[in-house]
Amino acid sequence: MAKIQVEVLTIILDRVNNTPVVLLREKGGSRVLPIWIGFFEAQAIYMATKGIMLERPMTHDLCSDTIVFLGGKLEEVHIYKLYEGTFYAHLVVKQNDKTINIDARPSDSVAIALRQSSPIFVEESIMKSNALSEPFSGSSKDLEEMLASLPDDAFGKYNM
Repeated sequence: MAKIQVEVLTIILDRVNNTPVVLLREKGGSRVLPIWIGFFEAQAIYMATKGIMLERPMTHDLCSDTIVFLGGKLEEVHIYKLYEGTFYAHLVVKQNDKTINIDARPSDSVAIALRQSSPIFVEESIMKSNALSEPFSGSSKDLEEMLASLPDDAFGKYNM
């Protein structure tokens, strides 16, 4: 299975469902994968992209620190499946000479990956069937307008 590396483009608010959406853009490409997420995860991702650190660790900071304190390194995040509107991901952790795949929500995985500067990958089959092409200037306002113009069933039913 081919994996496509992605990066966080931005977070927008789906005004129809009042739900945050993280937009993952194909690195070196034009496809954008929207994933509907929760408010706390959106906050954690936003803070990581802006380098904001709180005095006390948030849950994603704690998870990131735990991996490191146990002698592990987050090699990558792998969003590997979309089933009945729900995305599935693994934290791929290297500890000594073994690789451990830890099941996690993509939103949590992205928040942790950003804290560790680890790459994020999405299966090509998911990108092929669910990503948007980026036919706009790249501003989040343009993207928000493009997403708003799509029919409600354009992506199926996504669950947090």
